[in-house]
Formats: sequence, structure tokens, C-alpha cells
Amino acid sequence: MAGAVTIIWASAYLLQVAQELYLLDSKADPFESNLDRLVLPPDARFGISQREKKITSSSRKIVILPGPHKTGSTSLQEFLRTLYKKGILKEQGWSHPVPEINGIKKLLYSDATTSKPIENWAQNAWDHNLNLVMTAEVLDVVAALSINRSRDAIGKILDNVRPKSSGNGKDIIDASVEVETVIMYRTPRTSQLVSVWTQQITHKKKKPFLDALPWRTSLVKKLRPRKRKKFKPNKVPTLAEWLCTGVWDGVYSYNMEMIISAQLNPFGVADAYARHGNATIKILDMSGVEDAPAAVACDVLHLNCNRSGKVIGVSKKTVFLNHSKKNPTSLGMDVKELAAAENILRRMDCHLYCALKQAKEHTITIIHAHDTMFVDSGKWSRCCESSSKNNLPTERAVKKLRRLGCVASANQNS
Repeated sequence: MAGAVTIIWASAYLLQVAQELYLLDSKADPFESNLDRLVLPPDARFGISQREKKITSSSRKIVILPGPHKTGSTSLQEFLRTLYKKGILKEQGWSHPVPEINGIKKLLYSDATTSKPIENWAQNAWDHNLNLVMTAEVLDVVAALSINRSRDAIGKILDNVRPKSSGNGKDIIDASVEVETVIMYRTPRTSQLVSVWTQQITHKKKKPFLDALPWRTSLVKKLRPRKRKKFKPNKVPTLAEWLCTGVWDGVYSYNMEMIISAQLNPFGVADAYARHGNATIKILDMSGVEDAPAAVACDVLHLNCNRSGKVIGVSKKTVFLNHSKKNPTSLGMDVKELAAAENILRRMDCHLYCALKQAKEHTITIIHAHDTMFVDSGKWSRCCESSSKNNLPTERAVKKLRRLGCVASANQNS
């Protein structure tokens, strides 16, 4: 299709994709069967009966919310900032790094081993008997790094925020503090894929085409200053073209392996923090809540909430996922091709989810389970019981998704 497509249209379109996915009759894939979605009652959707005991002041805890990308991280940050400004977080035993959050990017994207703003914020919180909550979608990058680099990156973050005490002229880090990582799981999976693509090809007119490392490299910056000033971008790539080539002609070159391996890989992110941060893992199924930021506040931080799942003292409704933006071009993929993309992403999810579930050294909990991957009668809940050949390691999933983009692009041009 040509022209701009509204997100409202895309939402309906993707719902159709999901329906097509469940109705496909594929002999090659045992998961392709038609199962009804489980609908939970309101109280169960808000997890009222699931709430754990509130954190006591004597315990010490670090909660990390690393996204991944396009799962409402900005909305969550804004909500936590509101709770911080109202004094609700501090009142109930929590501290959130405002505005020190930029120090996290420095630790992840540079050789720096310390960030004084982050260190000072964390130590001040511990000194006042406050637990820590950090949220930043850049924290998902660890899923795309090598084992050593991922371990080092997570280690740097935790070393900067764990409590410290002085001894023999050196800082002694208390490694006994509990670390909990909460991953947001967005479905249909292709809805997140479309959002990631839209973010990567969206350009703000008042800003030059800059690098956004490690995700993309600007091709415009290589131009001479005079040409750069007069530069007008070429046609925006469709989703299919973007997946296939990893290039916006003359504008950006994308690191597609890293984008898919991190931004579209929630269980890969979970695995990294479980493996290298010794963190307990919670997966928040976004299809099971109406307000994800409020669910984090009520069911992760255990703030005082009413039975509707809203934080007491906050009347303003959380703004979640901006649906007013328009896709800059067509997707370049039909319903069956999008269904195939959904299948690939689901099989990648299954591969890592099953590994986490089966690893005795890791603890994983699903909050607001609603998607078919998590409910007992769900179609994808069987993926851990089936032959492993049906699940996809990340590297294979990346190749299959990109190959699908090439096929879809060729079909559109034929």
C-alpha cells in the first residue's frame, strides 16, 4: 500500500495479523492451531490477588527495568518521575535517578567504569534506607553483546549502584543486595517490530541526521558541510526493505543484528541479567494490563494502590504508547508475511523463555499472564514441551526475519 498509514489503522491491521497467525494451518509447524484466547476477570488482570508482601526497610533491593525498546519505557519513566516529584516513591521506600539517568548511557556506551552522578545518587538512597528503581530502554543493549561484554556492562551498572562501605582505604561493595529485573513483554510481536522500525526511520526536522550508536550510523555526516546543510533524505524504506537491506539509502546504515537481538528480544534481555547480574526475573505481560506503568508501581514496587490497580495519590491516568503517530510509509508486507514474522519472533522468544524456565539457578515469574505463551491452554505455552528444532536461537531468528524482509520486498516490487 502507498502513503502514510495511521497507527490506528496499523493496530487493526496487526490484530488481523494475529488472527491470521492463529488460523494458519501449517503442517510444518506444530504450533499453528486455532486456540481461543483466555480472558481473565478484572481483578486477575490487575493482579490484586498476586501482590506480594511490601518490601521492609530492613531489606535492600535494586529493581532494573530495561525495556526493551518500544514497550512503554518513556511512559514508565514519566510515571516514575511523577511519583518522585510527588514524594510518593521516597515515602514508600524507593528512589529513582532523576536526572542522573543519563549516567547509565555513559557506563554502557563508553569505557568508563564509574559514573559519579549514578554512584552518588545510589549511595545517598542507601544512606536514607531507600531501595533503587532504574528504568532505561538503553539497558536492553546487553542482550546483543558478546558474553564478556555483556557481563562487564551489567557488572559496571551494578557496581555503581550497590551499597559501599569504607575499609582499609578502599570501597567495599555489598554484593548481597537483591537484584530484580522486570521485562515488558509486548504482543502481537509484530506490533513491537513495526514500532521499532518506525522509531529508527523517524527524523526530527530541526535536528541533523546523527549517529545513534550502537543501533545506526549516519551516512549524512560524511557529506561536506554545505551539502549536509541542503541535504534532503531519500525515500523512507518500507519495513520489508529495512529488514532486508538494513539501509536507509544515503541516510543511515543500521546494525540490524544488534537491533533485533536486543530491542526485539525480551527474553534475551532477561537471560543476560539473570546470567550476568544474578537477578531474579519478572516478565510483565502487557496484554494482561490496561496500564503497564501502574502495574509496575503496584505489583513490582508494591506502592499503595487501590483495587483498580491505580497508585493512591495519583489521579492522572498514565499516558501509554503514543498511538497518534503516523507510519511514514507502507509496511511493504502483506498479512501472511507479517504472520510469518510473528511466528519467527515467537519461536525466538520460546527458545530463550524455555531455557530460563528450565535453568535451576534462575528464578522467573510471569506477572499478569494473559498471552498464549503463558497460560496453560495457550498455543505457544507448548513450545517448551515440543522438539527444540521448532524454536529459534537468536542468530537464526535474525537471519530468518531478514530473509523474510527480502522476500516480501521482492514480492512488492514484482
